[in-house]
Amino acid sequence: MMSKTAAEPLVRISKREGTTFVQKVLVRAIAILLALVVDAFFIFFVTGLNPISVYGVMWNGTFMNTTRFSWALRDLSSLLCIAIALAPAFKMRFWNIGGEGQVLIGGLVAALIMVYFGSSLPAPLLFAAMVIGSVLAGAIWAFVPAWFKSRWNTNETLFTLMMNYIIIGVVRWLQGGPWEGRPGSQIIPMFDQSAWLPEVFGVHCGWIIVLVLVVVMHLYMNYTKHGYEIAVIGDSLNTARYAGMNVGHVMMRTMFLSGAISGLVGFIVASGANNTLYDGVANGVGFTSITVAWLSQLNAFAMIVISALLAILEKGAEGADDTPSTNASGIAENILAPLPMQGEADSSSAAQDGSTGGQAVTLENFGPAKQSAGAYTVKAYDASVIRQPSCGQVDLSYFADAAFLGDSLTVGFSDYQINLDGALICGYTGVGPDAIVNRSAVKSPTRGQEVALDVLAAARPKKLYILLGTNTLTTLGASDRFLAYYGQMLDMLREALGEDCVIYVQSIPPVRPSAAAEKPGLASDVLRGVNEQLAQLAASKGCVYLDLWETLADGEGNLKEMLAAPDGVHLSAGNGYGAWVTYLRNHAKYSADNSWTMGSIYSAQ
Repeated sequence: MMSKTAAEPLVRISKREGTTFVQKVLVRAIAILLALVVDAFFIFFVTGLNPISVYGVMWNGTFMNTTRFSWALRDLSSLLCIAIALAPAFKMRFWNIGGEGQVLIGGLVAALIMVYFGSSLPAPLLFAAMVIGSVLAGAIWAFVPAWFKSRWNTNETLFTLMMNYIIIGVVRWLQGGPWEGRPGSQIIPMFDQSAWLPEVFGVHCGWIIVLVLVVVMHLYMNYTKHGYEIAVIGDSLNTARYAGMNVGHVMMRTMFLSGAISGLVGFIVASGANNTLYDGVANGVGFTSITVAWLSQLNAFAMIVISALLAILEKGAEGADDTPSTNASGIAENILAPLPMQGEADSSSAAQDGSTGGQAVTLENFGPAKQSAGAYTVKAYDASVIRQPSCGQVDLSYFADAAFLGDSLTVGFSDYQINLDGALICGYTGVGPDAIVNRSAVKSPTRGQEVALDVLAAARPKKLYILLGTNTLTTLGASDRFLAYYGQMLDMLREALGEDCVIYVQSIPPVRPSAAAEKPGLASDVLRGVNEQLAQLAASKGCVYLDLWETLADGEGNLKEMLAAPDGVHLSAGNGYGAWVTYLRNHAKYSADNSWTMGSIYSAQ
């Protein structure tokens, strides 16, 4: 009888023993390089974009200025610190998925101490109380599932995960209840400046605390008795018990430490990064840090590299605002008749009615003059008639009760600390009017995740300046949807802000020729046509139209080189934003008694 032998596998993978440190670094570097190459092929063949340009935009999104770099360093600190907190629990094979909630409870207690003792304690004592309170809160919050695990062997993954939702609910209740600033805002007021973490090199000093923790955790895990016990329990519970270790005690002690560090992160993000508390203050880093911990193989120093890589990717992606922000739900109906771009046949209409061809748009002055398609005829007006004429220059105090709503161009007011006398800046990278209409959660660089309409409704500004479109109009044929959403957005803003608010609709600025070549929807003649329709829409909605082309465009309709940032789309910090603010000061509608009608000569009183 012949004996059966097991067939040899075609491919066998085994861990190489005895690899040097240099070899390990080289393998990981090659892996990252190969990932970038694969991503480049995906970007090119799926989106048609130049991968090098995309990577360049992502790089600039992080390193284009000190402000953006400081944001990346801030996010890196939080991500790294929570990964450090999770490492001992994971090494013990205690699957702590509650980092998000432990951060939030730490921030909650820090905010509580600020709210009730901020005015009575000197700054050093206030900081000490906030640190101790947040550390203890996070520690106790993490201790609870460890205690249940040690007593009744409960599932720590589900336990810690569900505790996240409990504390999120508590914070949301506080936002809309006892700690709410303005009624209906669901926003907790910012901390008193005495409770803000001091800055070091333009970033709150929390990053120094985190670097110290990296060294301390490395020593703790590798050179202490407690670290040895954690490693043994992680390898084998039976071995640990045979060696006389109190597994339950070690488990609770380790989770207490893990939660304490996470609670400290809550203090850092609440007092240093956001200067207030809200339900999304952790910003998902409690979950992302799990990836950091595992990719680094629980090595504290390797976590620095992984955290930095992820922070750069995240900030870089936020800077890549050239992808239009659209929603396929079709919520908004077309408000204006769909007009194709200059020289483009109305193929969409032809497809709908079965005809074989479409009528091309002709131009009078800048925009489409008249277009017939089906049952409608539209006359587009010259923006020179509709736009707000110049007037006497107002003082910067004019903007004290104003708000600015827009995309990354508006974010620049915050990035470059442009003086607008305390105006509310609602700038969100990559958004279009659809995000406002659909009440999407958008990310403010200074306040975190929020719904723009809710923020504006709570603030009730007397003037609102809107600049949206650069992201939505990068491709040809996007204007109809853009204008439809824009009109619906204006209706919603008017309802939310009341008739007393003066709404300024700003034209979409020109771009440099190099940018228009990559984004044909931003070409000069195309944008002029869209702006003509935008001017008409603004007039029909009772809004003031501001033609930024008057000050930003050169004789050929391109963004003036001296005003442009290197990417050709955004404005330079000095000349660009200086010209923009000067134009706004010279085109103010600041007298409620001096009404403006289309075509009238306006003089400020």
